[in-house]
Amino acid sequence: MDRTRRQPVQFLLITPCPLRAGLIEQHLRIAGAEARIRRMDPGADALACARQSGRYRGEPAPDAVLLDFTAPDAGTTGLVAKLKSRDAGTRAPLILLTTPDSEANLSLAPLELDMGRIFAPTDLACFAANLARRSRTRFCRALEVLAMLGPILVRLPAEVAEADETGAAPALRAAAGL
Repeated sequence: MDRTRRQPVQFLLITPCPLRAGLIEQHLRIAGAEARIRRMDPGADALACARQSGRYRGEPAPDAVLLDFTAPDAGTTGLVAKLKSRDAGTRAPLILLTTPDSEANLSLAPLELDMGRIFAPTDLACFAANLARRSRTRFCRALEVLAMLGPILVRLPAEVAEADETGAAPALRAAAGL
């Protein structure tokens, strides 16, 4: 039987932490998920990429936007509001990458995120396994439907959520006296 390689899902990952991006990509790969990740720092450039405007006009649209919501601040919640607005210019579903602590901060985000939350978060391993089992088309359609019903929350494992630019989780840095 001739098996052709499936089209990878195109993710725009908005996170200030390249290490966290690499760990997320590793989790998806281990699960057998076909995905391409483009990482960008939060800000106007990431918004332009999601909207395919400015210098990103004509580039392939992301199938979904993964937004690092592990340490939400005013900039992150503002980016959520812009990505979720009716005139956002993007059809890509927004997926918030969370931790139990950051999920408690959803009330800081735009009202529709706090009020519209009807789904429990899924963990990254389950998300990756679902991606690996489905075609790009079916997976992306499911994300689009879920995004219409409320925010999609994917909970990161502690070793991914706590990773930072130094390459170590806070507990490891404390043990090393850093």
